[in-house]
Amino acid sequence: MKPGWLSERVPALGAMTAEGILNQLGRPEVDRLTVLVREAAQNSWDARDRDHDGPVRFQVDVRRLSAEFGRTWTRHFGETEFMRGVPINEELNGPAAAVMFVSDRGTTGLGGPTRADEAIKHGEHDYVSFVLNVGDPRDTEFGGGTYGYGKSVLYATSRTRAVVVHSRCREKGSIQSRLVGIALGGRHTTERVNYTGRHWWGLPFDDDRIEPIIDEEADEIAAELGFPIFEDAECGTSIALLAPELDERSPEEAADWIAETVLWHLWPKMLPGPEGYPDMTFGVTVDGSPVVVQKPGDHRALRLFSRALMTLDADEGAGELLQCGNPKQNLGRLEVVKTYEPSPPLGPVAEEAGLRASVHHICLLRAPRLVVEYRSGPPPMDENVWYAGVYLADEKLDEVLARSEPPTHHAWVSSQLEGRDKTFVNTTLRRIDERLRVFGAPVTPPAEGPVVPLGTASRFLAGLLGDVTGQGADVSRGGKGGPGPRRPVRLLGDPRWDLYDGTPVLAQRVQVDTSRTVTMQPVLAVGVWGGGAETDAPTGSAQPSFVAWRASEGGVQTEAVIAFSPADNGEWDLLVQPVSDSVTSIGLRSAGDEEDL
Repeated sequence: MKPGWLSERVPALGAMTAEGILNQLGRPEVDRLTVLVREAAQNSWDARDRDHDGPVRFQVDVRRLSAEFGRTWTRHFGETEFMRGVPINEELNGPAAAVMFVSDRGTTGLGGPTRADEAIKHGEHDYVSFVLNVGDPRDTEFGGGTYGYGKSVLYATSRTRAVVVHSRCREKGSIQSRLVGIALGGRHTTERVNYTGRHWWGLPFDDDRIEPIIDEEADEIAAELGFPIFEDAECGTSIALLAPELDERSPEEAADWIAETVLWHLWPKMLPGPEGYPDMTFGVTVDGSPVVVQKPGDHRALRLFSRALMTLDADEGAGELLQCGNPKQNLGRLEVVKTYEPSPPLGPVAEEAGLRASVHHICLLRAPRLVVEYRSGPPPMDENVWYAGVYLADEKLDEVLARSEPPTHHAWVSSQLEGRDKTFVNTTLRRIDERLRVFGAPVTPPAEGPVVPLGTASRFLAGLLGDVTGQGADVSRGGKGGPGPRRPVRLLGDPRWDLYDGTPVLAQRVQVDTSRTVTMQPVLAVGVWGGGAETDAPTGSAQPSFVAWRASEGGVQTEAVIAFSPADNGEWDLLVQPVSDSVTSIGLRSAGDEEDL
């Protein structure tokens, strides 16, 4: 029996049309490639094999088709006269012919029955849910969402509206390969027969169903078409999008966007878990050449988001517990990390996700650990101050939050719910916003105790750090009852970012006005948010370091201890290398004196 396309006829009781399936996603606000990566990765995570030892592997490969390869594809999958709106032949034989493979391994594959009318009390039915049905409810604990709606982005990202699926699953005690094609065209009428616009490729049975190609024949055809291979007994699924819609990007530009999307939307799955390996690994290639997918720890912004999530994971009591009072319910935990350093570069994928000029956001997560949204908090008062955090929803709310998400899973929308569930979602978002407003409010300094000079955090940082006085902001000494005599060496104003031998450093302006020789040395420490400094840092912890003294006329001294004479009167720069992801405290001390000036 020769495989081919079968076009679905409208049954007597009606059926969903191809247009109805394509409309399931609505009109997403984000790029179609972003939606594709988010939805495909979510489906892969939901399909993970819990008996598999190791992470789920997720891969996207963009491949140009040679003329020969294009003919091979159309020889197998060329459209028929009933497939209106499915231009496979035209697209796969054109000058820009390409295929995009979206694959996973370490998953269960598309197993279970191959016909939708077969009753199933228990067991897998992924094949029916993905290939035949639309909108099946999720049956995976802490799954991503409704199984079926999100898959419509696969067709929306293909100019042919057609995909070919090669899957391996365990069926009746043995591994089975399956190959099947699916296409969504336009509904139409031919010879008094109405067609839904849905089409399947496989082995035809009767007039109303097809069966997938299986086992060796499926693997041979998949290899001929260039599908990613399966290793020995591994299971999983590879989906080929015929003629991917890249929105005027080159394949290389599209792959770069996909790699950035993986980083910003899937980074929680990259962090190591209790077993020592991440939940998922990711790869992107163009014509077989790998594209770098950056690790979250190597990105200055995502390093802070990662730190917040790892803090929550390390201790069940970490972070701030958010609660709903009526009805009483734990909502989840919130952890925020602040930093003072130059704002990290943010590319177009981050900007699309709502992170633009600076990072002042909370990443919303529920149990699957897939990014829902970056929720904006109060913007920092200076471009060199920013913060990042994570809200991790309570697992008891996972089902509620899943139902509040639109098909693209990019927000929690309470208007989709009623009663207690609506209250929980509204209260969750309100509690997060309340905490962020408090987070950005001024902090009252302690009534007693030393006032540490925070040169990097004076007047313009008061909104985040509190009212901090000291030589970085003033000449006063806390608790002494007045400004006292004018000092021969003092800090002027706020530090600024500068370059020294091509390296970014903090430059703190110092005024020298002395009638005698005075010997000074810098006092550097990691500042504490809200006032104070970690002067007794743990052994081995990172601390700011002295770089050089630089005179206004350009002279440089690289020894930390410096003797200022009347001939040195004027302005100098104290150059300091700060600690990343921290506030740097800058002070001065007379050499040999225990008291900070």
